[in-house]
Amino acid sequence: MSTLPADRKVWNPLEDMFDFSLKFEEVALQLIPSGISLAFLPIFAYRYRNEPIYVRSSPLLWAKLVCFRCDWKSPASKTLTAIVQVLVAVIIGCQAAAVSLHKDATADQTDTAVAAASLELAAAINLLFMIYVGHKYSTRSSGLLAVYLLFTFAVDIVKCRSYFLRGELDALGGLAAATAPLRLVLLILEERSKRNLLLDESLREISGSEATSGYFTRSFFLFLNPMFVSGFNSELRNADLEKLGLDFSSRLLHAKLENQWDDESISSSKRRLFWACFYAFKWDLVLIFIPRLINIAVTFAQPFLIETVTETAELDAKNEGDKVSSGKRGGIQFSTVLIFVTLAVSKAAAAHLANGFATKIRGALIAKLMDKTHKLSEREAKKSAVLTHMSSDIEDVAKGLTNFIDIPMVILEVAAGVFFLSRFIGSSCFFVLLPVLGTNFISFLLSKKSGPAMARWNKRIEIRIAKTTEVLRQLPAIKMLGLGPTMREQIQRLRVEEMDMSRPYRFYMGLLNMTQQIADLGTPVVVVAGAFFWRGFDHKMSSTRVFPTLAVVSLIQGPTLKALLAYTDVTAMLACFERIQNFMLLPEREDSRVTWDPSAPAGSYEPVPTHYGSLVMKPQVQAQSPYGIIQFANASIAPAEMEAPLLTEINLSLLRGSVSALVAPTGSGKSTFLKGILGETKNAAGYVYTDQVSIAYCDANIWLRDTSIRDNVVGCLDYDAERYREAIRACQLEEDIGRLPGGDGYLVGPNGFNLSGGQRQRVSLARAVFAQCDITIIDDGLSSLDRRTATTILFALCGRDGLLRRTDSTVLISTYLPEVVDVVDHLITISEDGNVAMEGAHENPSRSLMIAEQLSSERSGVSEDIEDKEQASIRRLWILDPARAAEEEEAYQRQKGSWRLYLVYIDSIGRLKCFALVLLALLLAVGEYLPEIYIRVWTEKDPESGTWFAGYALLAAAACALITLLYWLLFNVFAVQAAVRLHEQMLDVTMRATLGFLTSTKTGNILNRFSQDNNLFAKVLPSFLFRTVYMFFSSVVLIAIILSSASFMTSTFPAILAAIYFIQGFYLRTSRQMRHIDIEEKAPLYTFFCETADGMLYIRAFGWRIKNIEIGYRLLDDSQRPFYLMLCIQQWLGLVLGLLTAIIALILVTVVVWAPKSTSGSAVGLSFLSVLNFQRILIMLLEAWTGSETSVAALARLEQYKKNTPQEGLPQEPEDVPEDWAPEGPPKNIPPIIKDFSLAVEAGDKVGLLGRTGSGKSSLLLTLLGFLYYDGRVEIDGIDIKSLDLDFLRSRVVSITQDSMQLNETVRRNLMPFTINDSDEDLTEEKLRERQSIDVELVEILQSLNLWSQIARSGGLDAMLTDSGYSKGELQLFSIARAIVRRRQTGSRLVLIDEATSNLDALRDEATQEVMQEAFGDCTVLTIAHREETIQNVDFTVVMDAGEITTMGAPQIQAQRFAAALQQEN
Repeated sequence: MSTLPADRKVWNPLEDMFDFSLKFEEVALQLIPSGISLAFLPIFAYRYRNEPIYVRSSPLLWAKLVCFRCDWKSPASKTLTAIVQVLVAVIIGCQAAAVSLHKDATADQTDTAVAAASLELAAAINLLFMIYVGHKYSTRSSGLLAVYLLFTFAVDIVKCRSYFLRGELDALGGLAAATAPLRLVLLILEERSKRNLLLDESLREISGSEATSGYFTRSFFLFLNPMFVSGFNSELRNADLEKLGLDFSSRLLHAKLENQWDDESISSSKRRLFWACFYAFKWDLVLIFIPRLINIAVTFAQPFLIETVTETAELDAKNEGDKVSSGKRGGIQFSTVLIFVTLAVSKAAAAHLANGFATKIRGALIAKLMDKTHKLSEREAKKSAVLTHMSSDIEDVAKGLTNFIDIPMVILEVAAGVFFLSRFIGSSCFFVLLPVLGTNFISFLLSKKSGPAMARWNKRIEIRIAKTTEVLRQLPAIKMLGLGPTMREQIQRLRVEEMDMSRPYRFYMGLLNMTQQIADLGTPVVVVAGAFFWRGFDHKMSSTRVFPTLAVVSLIQGPTLKALLAYTDVTAMLACFERIQNFMLLPEREDSRVTWDPSAPAGSYEPVPTHYGSLVMKPQVQAQSPYGIIQFANASIAPAEMEAPLLTEINLSLLRGSVSALVAPTGSGKSTFLKGILGETKNAAGYVYTDQVSIAYCDANIWLRDTSIRDNVVGCLDYDAERYREAIRACQLEEDIGRLPGGDGYLVGPNGFNLSGGQRQRVSLARAVFAQCDITIIDDGLSSLDRRTATTILFALCGRDGLLRRTDSTVLISTYLPEVVDVVDHLITISEDGNVAMEGAHENPSRSLMIAEQLSSERSGVSEDIEDKEQASIRRLWILDPARAAEEEEAYQRQKGSWRLYLVYIDSIGRLKCFALVLLALLLAVGEYLPEIYIRVWTEKDPESGTWFAGYALLAAAACALITLLYWLLFNVFAVQAAVRLHEQMLDVTMRATLGFLTSTKTGNILNRFSQDNNLFAKVLPSFLFRTVYMFFSSVVLIAIILSSASFMTSTFPAILAAIYFIQGFYLRTSRQMRHIDIEEKAPLYTFFCETADGMLYIRAFGWRIKNIEIGYRLLDDSQRPFYLMLCIQQWLGLVLGLLTAIIALILVTVVVWAPKSTSGSAVGLSFLSVLNFQRILIMLLEAWTGSETSVAALARLEQYKKNTPQEGLPQEPEDVPEDWAPEGPPKNIPPIIKDFSLAVEAGDKVGLLGRTGSGKSSLLLTLLGFLYYDGRVEIDGIDIKSLDLDFLRSRVVSITQDSMQLNETVRRNLMPFTINDSDEDLTEEKLRERQSIDVELVEILQSLNLWSQIARSGGLDAMLTDSGYSKGELQLFSIARAIVRRRQTGSRLVLIDEATSNLDALRDEATQEVMQEAFGDCTVLTIAHREETIQNVDFTVVMDAGEITTMGAPQIQAQRFAAALQQEN
């Protein structure tokens, strides 16, 4: 064995051979890497110590079997197993042979040879263990193993060359040549996907290529190729997206965060949620630093490359090129490729890991929000704060995380940059810290202001979204009352206030951008000044010193700018974490019941609530009855929003399988009693005991999901065909399902809007019946049904052979049906003073008969609901076809986009203003690079003159001033203006939408527009649109600078442009669609949260919390996929452009080193400086363009929304009517929709409209209010309503319907909703006196309806209506009070009444009728009659059938016919 003398030194390159010394190779390429691989062995073992076996059990190689796509037991797989075992054995054998050769060699070798070979042998054995463990216990191949195999493959090639160059080391060279291809084969096999070999079928279903493939497949984003091809060639859907695998499972992410959240060590921390997130995913955080460290190391190799290339160009220009050998010139080319490729790959890998980290935290936070929502009280859950946390706070958290975790690396980069800068300019390197420290200090101060400013802005967003959600949920009722313009004004005012609140944040961000620009342009000026005038350049601007120095300064500026942005982003992130944490710490709903197990021993103890929130330990004794499933023991309970108990000292026990009826007047506490069994009340004293069972619940306030009838009935349970048929049959739904398009697959719409009221009620009942729970509670769940249908269902469920009796369910039913006395076992009554009593239904026949007669008087007529109105609406919806409408909404160009959409945003600002903005962007792009061009001229013309510095500094100062002006105009003026106007357009379309559209469109979809889309308009689109224009101009300037350095490069210009054009086309088609999918997949999450909040009472009662969260997990997983893959394709873009930059740099270097005198040193330095910026600018350009295109998707959605949303017509020739117009009489109309209907009514007449369900009564009222299209004339006071603005018309007509509108405002504003936008500030004494007078009147009206005493205790007229604790019947009374107030304020004498007292008992109904007769005595009143007493005080009646008038007559005659029809009906 023979070595060279130079081989015995660590660093003594052999320039003649262009090779390293052997000792350097042994130390740097063998000892250190092998030692590192062995050091990772315990870490590797620790990582997988608790992991289950994921892949089919084989000692080593089953992951490689995928490359042949064969079964693991096949002969081919066994052959492959033997092959790979041979491969590893050969590698170990070769390493052992190398050790033997070194050991037996003569002394003519380095002193590290044996140690290096021995350690390599140990590393080869370690390789066997790593492959084995990594294969069995991981769903994908190890990145550490892949990097090690690639590195050792390259090392073997280097060793092979070195050994063969020395002549007498051929044996070692042969061993290295043998192991290199073996390592390559193993590397290729490690890249194969394990998906087909996963043991768990469910795991296989959720795992895609990235989750199961090798490291380099992930690093080079090869798993995205199928998706890119699909997105380029066709329309991309969520089903086409890559599955994320187990690492991103929402369930597991939630579990990790929950474990840390409950950790006592951080539970007392002020930033508990922040630290919980970081501790939960700490290993993901650690992995990010590995490629970042590699990236930093390679980044600072670039200035030395520039120095070498510039020196070569200078030597060639001086005809001294022979001093640079051909080997060195080739080495420069190789170094260029190595540096730029490694730079691109490491940067993409670090960003990819950081994005994965942010995605995991996003998923964990949303899952945590989901879980918390299920634990809140019903009232707290409905406040919609969680929607703001999802749309704004979590997005800002994800944005700030990537900057936050990079702060340590930024500090390291700056420190390394200063160190390497000293290599070129000595002690002047510290001048770079002056602007860095100054701007960072300013940024730190700004962050102290910007974080709270962002939090205040998000709070305003939360308020607007909450109000928008409230209005959208009740929009049909709001429009019927004519409140559309009022609510539109309020929501738009909130948007304006929100934008005004954003101005401080925008101001601080403008200052930050100005500071950033000063740092960007001012730092080189300060460094050049210090180096030229003090020390470093020796008072001469030499290209070999200046441009490497500027390169290092540029590399320092990159992390500096990151730090500037990081301060504000991190403070905003922390503020968002704090807001989310405050939500997480909200008081949770406390179950007011004591759940117990009757089989538990009598001596056992358990915590029992003594009142709402506190516990005592109480012996668990046997109940009054061993079969009692529900027991009240001296219980005094109140609604959750009240303090004083409504029901006192309740003592009763309900037996298993019993059926009990709850009978009491309206407002006496029936719902409170039933909610006490659900644990939704406050216990002032005593206890409510229930078994640990689920409870089927059906309330008059119906809750249905926006899905099919079948899915609503089945709920979160498993489908059982027989149980389903029985439930449908018992609830009289068979005929309805047969008529509906799609049968039981018919989509019911938001909260069942696509069904009639009766159908909704019966679907809700069917859900309770299908559940077959131990307890079934029906709280006025038959109120929307006609008496015949309700009675039939009652006997089918609770009769002698009723379905609920057969399932042995304990039933509690609250209803006004007198037949209930015949089917129940017990009667529970509530007195006026809140005392509850229970007696057997047949113990006292006379009392039972009295109760039945009382109930009969309460519902003596056909209990028709408003089904005729709703079914007419439903028939219109079938024509509309919501599914087809949704498809039309998605028909806009997802792939190619449209330039016309940009005009929508431009027009919202003003075209002239935007043109001026473009000119400023062009000036800024040119001005930013003029100082560098100026430096080149300086170095060439007069390198020793200091007077040129003044021009250099002035150019930089001018660019700083320009950027300040530009950012102020963009963010503080134009962006605010556009955000307000676009929101106004969206709001106008929504508020003018037809009733059919509103009832067929998911609330979550509309809400997503007001949340997600408007967030894009306000925060994202302005920045991206400006950056696109600015970066385009910058890239043009950069390309011109690069091409100017070497004339030979001009020939490559078309190829560069073609590559950029192809990349952007290939990228944009997919990324644009991905953004669409991202927005679309958030809508179901919004809908889920809204539906969950609305149905919280039902979900908890049925015991569906866990199953409902599972649904949320699935929706969150669907939302995570486009979010994460969008980030992946952005990093794919960075990687591809980085590789393109490497090609450009290679071409430039090739031209410089192989074409002597083709350029000057200063030109090369400037060009290389531009190359360093080229990748960054290209990435920023395409990312900005993509951000613009994907954000413009929101504009496309807005345009499509405006185009496809049916609008209520505006009058072509508006009638000139006074603002205080008070209509007196109803219409004469001849509408074809009601078939030749003609009617004339004098002012002051009282008209009763009679007819069976579907006869057209409610359609008549809807036509009068302008909701239905008609031919002919509909006149009020001789004015055709077609000539009136519909909102104005509805505001002047007093309407009372069954659906009660309830706003999150004070009682006063709910009574006078048209004054919501009036300011309470700066009231004059006269206005205060006027208000006091009005308040007296309001109190009088509330007292007349027996509503005042309940709210007087809560704060009177200034109390929030949501805190009143009103029952559904009392809310109907409140609507009547609102109508009376409106009548007095406007003087309107046209009143429309439809099912206004459907939830009142007989006594209260009678009292209410008297109040209404007095209030509307001089008015024209049209009443849809559902009970006989309703038409006793009318002047005449109109009987309708199939949209036609059949008879007209006096009320007495019609009352007889009414009673006869009722008798025949029953």
